[in-house]
Amino acid sequence: MAKDWYLISQENWDITGGDLSPADDFSSILNEGIGESVELWESNLKSHKTIVGVIQNSVGDTTLKTMSRVLLTPIGTCKAGMYIQYKDIFWLITGFVDNNTMYEKSILTMCTYKLTWIDRNNNIVERWANITSASQYNNGETGNKYYYVRSNQLLVWLPDDEDCLRLDSGFRFIIDKRTGLYDKEIPDGITDKTDFPLMTYMLTRADSVIYSFQSTGTTLFIFSQDEQRSYDGYHNGYWVCGTVDQSSEAVPERITIQSDSDEIYDGLDPVEFTAFFYDSNGSVIDGVPLWTIEGNNKDLLIVHESGVKISIAANDIRLIGSKFKLTVSSDNYPSTTVEFSVVSFM
Repeated sequence: MAKDWYLISQENWDITGGDLSPADDFSSILNEGIGESVELWESNLKSHKTIVGVIQNSVGDTTLKTMSRVLLTPIGTCKAGMYIQYKDIFWLITGFVDNNTMYEKSILTMCTYKLTWIDRNNNIVERWANITSASQYNNGETGNKYYYVRSNQLLVWLPDDEDCLRLDSGFRFIIDKRTGLYDKEIPDGITDKTDFPLMTYMLTRADSVIYSFQSTGTTLFIFSQDEQRSYDGYHNGYWVCGTVDQSSEAVPERITIQSDSDEIYDGLDPVEFTAFFYDSNGSVIDGVPLWTIEGNNKDLLIVHESGVKISIAANDIRLIGSKFKLTVSSDNYPSTTVEFSVVSFM
């Protein structure tokens, strides 16, 4: 239950037009035991200060509700995109901060991971982020009438400060809680270590205007799971996807195929396969795929190609139990093959 601050010291409230405004009244009653001290951080995490406010919705009935709070503060305290440090957890102010002439209200969303990356000037940048599943979103890579996104994609919520707004497609990140365990295994004096298995992701879509409130706001990104590269790992105290010049190793030009699943359910939605083209530096580039399917009754499959994507569906009982090979090839690239099968929904 929210704290009933409005029941405290009502004799101090000036409702007849005296010297105190409603905002003054709210500031005064914060010191009467209902306020909590929290840390207010700038979006760049370079400075912070202690403020006093009222935290509401602390006891949630569902998992999602436990990851959201409401903060009441004196007017002019908070802006969207700032962080609140409360109970040793960072919270991102995600909604528009408005007031009712008495106090302002901020919507806080729990941050679940601290992102670290190397910007284009080779500077280390860190931001706390709220990260959730992006299975209901399109990853923004191509235009297609089918919008099916792999389960290994993430929706990432960040401030819209300069460092975050400069992120664009192709930036890569390590998002893996195991780094906390790996820290304990790195001997003292070691500054670079890249032999740990890691989950890495690539930014494939950015939306900077959905939650933009003109001078303040937040930015949404879609991150798609990427292949770990030999120079991704621990560098000088940070877990980052290294830049190309941190490794003399050239990554062979190749094509990979990623998909929602290797099973297609007869009579249900198609499964989408995406070809990713990599240059000799390991960067994703544009390419023109040539798709081929091998297997019995392949002509019964429902196939739609668009750009680097191919969606495959089945709607024929004769296909149930069939296995197929899907191969992608292109000029100057070795071909890549994956297998998929058609299964019954029941």
